[in-house]
Amino acid sequence: MNEHRSQFQSLVDRARQEPAPPVDVAERVGERIRWSAVPRASDWPTWSAAGLSAAAAMVMMTIVMQEGISLTDPFGDWLSSLVMVMS
Repeated sequence: MNEHRSQFQSLVDRARQEPAPPVDVAERVGERIRWSAVPRASDWPTWSAAGLSAAAAMVMMTIVMQEGISLTDPFGDWLSSLVMVMS
């Protein structure tokens, strides 16, 4: 066992004296970034659903603000300043 350990230690000492090989990953990283940054043609359903959702939320907020917020609502005190501003 001791002979194997001394042989291993000599290999470790020799490896520490050798310079590390250069590692160039810039091309692979650039390729990944380039492909992830390009919008895909299949993204339009996601963006259209998000746009429709935002439009529906804006319509509902407009209706709620025009009707006024009931002060019995738990958020009534919190949103009452917005009702005064939006009216």
